[in-house]
Amino acid sequence: MKTRIIAGISLLLMVASVFFLATEWFYLVFLVLALVCCNEFMHMLEIGGIKAFKVSSYVFTVIYTAVLFNMYHSSIIRQDIFNGRGYLVVSILFIMFLLTVAMFNRSNDLKSIIYTGFGTVYAVVPLSFAVLVMELPQGKWLLGMVLVGAIATDTMAYFTGVFWGKRKIVPKISPKKTVEGSLGGIAGCIIFMTLYAVIMNSITGTFPGTIKMVIIIAVTGVVSQLGDWVASFLKREFSIKDFGRLIPGHGGLLDRVDSLIFLLPVLYVIFII
Repeated sequence: MKTRIIAGISLLLMVASVFFLATEWFYLVFLVLALVCCNEFMHMLEIGGIKAFKVSSYVFTVIYTAVLFNMYHSSIIRQDIFNGRGYLVVSILFIMFLLTVAMFNRSNDLKSIIYTGFGTVYAVVPLSFAVLVMELPQGKWLLGMVLVGAIATDTMAYFTGVFWGKRKIVPKISPKKTVEGSLGGIAGCIIFMTLYAVIMNSITGTFPGTIKMVIIIAVTGVVSQLGDWVASFLKREFSIKDFGRLIPGHGGLLDRVDSLIFLLPVLYVIFII
């Protein structure tokens, strides 16, 4: 547990440092994180005996990030060509490319193509909503709200489950997760996101509004745990404990951002409503 706490604090400090970067540099941070997450998922496929098309996956991640950057900064191609939806075009073309490869190359079975496509989209596209949130007014503060909510939920769910957890909530997916831990995670989410919203309002004068904030907190407490459960389901299907070993006591990077995969797209929609 000591190793987990130290690694967790170090990870939190690394996340906090991102907010001191210019927004343009955040795209590079996202690219690195996305490539690492993508690599961890491809490694999981290989452990499960499924051939992963890593190069195609990495190329997609780089092009996808470039399109995202161009969407706001128009430094590569004219923005009006894709009407702000270039990332969707790239995702569709990537799937079409993989299916074409499967059709013309008999050595590549359809299962490998499907898993590579799914894994790439799963590990890259939802996390890219962090970039979309960053580009909103007060985007860094909003992204900080998402991260605080996810970290608070995960941390409090873990410690509540360790000390008081008794009743299993998803035993077939993750035997260690409990009802008490889940409720503790939601409670932690409420406390820390409320404190963050108060601090955000006092410094920036920006507040989403009481009703909207209640919705944001409620969604965060539930959806972040759902994302974690889905990741546990995937790992259980491939009989692995963690996606990687990058972070001592925490597993891989994908193990740390799994709750954000569901949470970021959902909260982005709420933020822009």
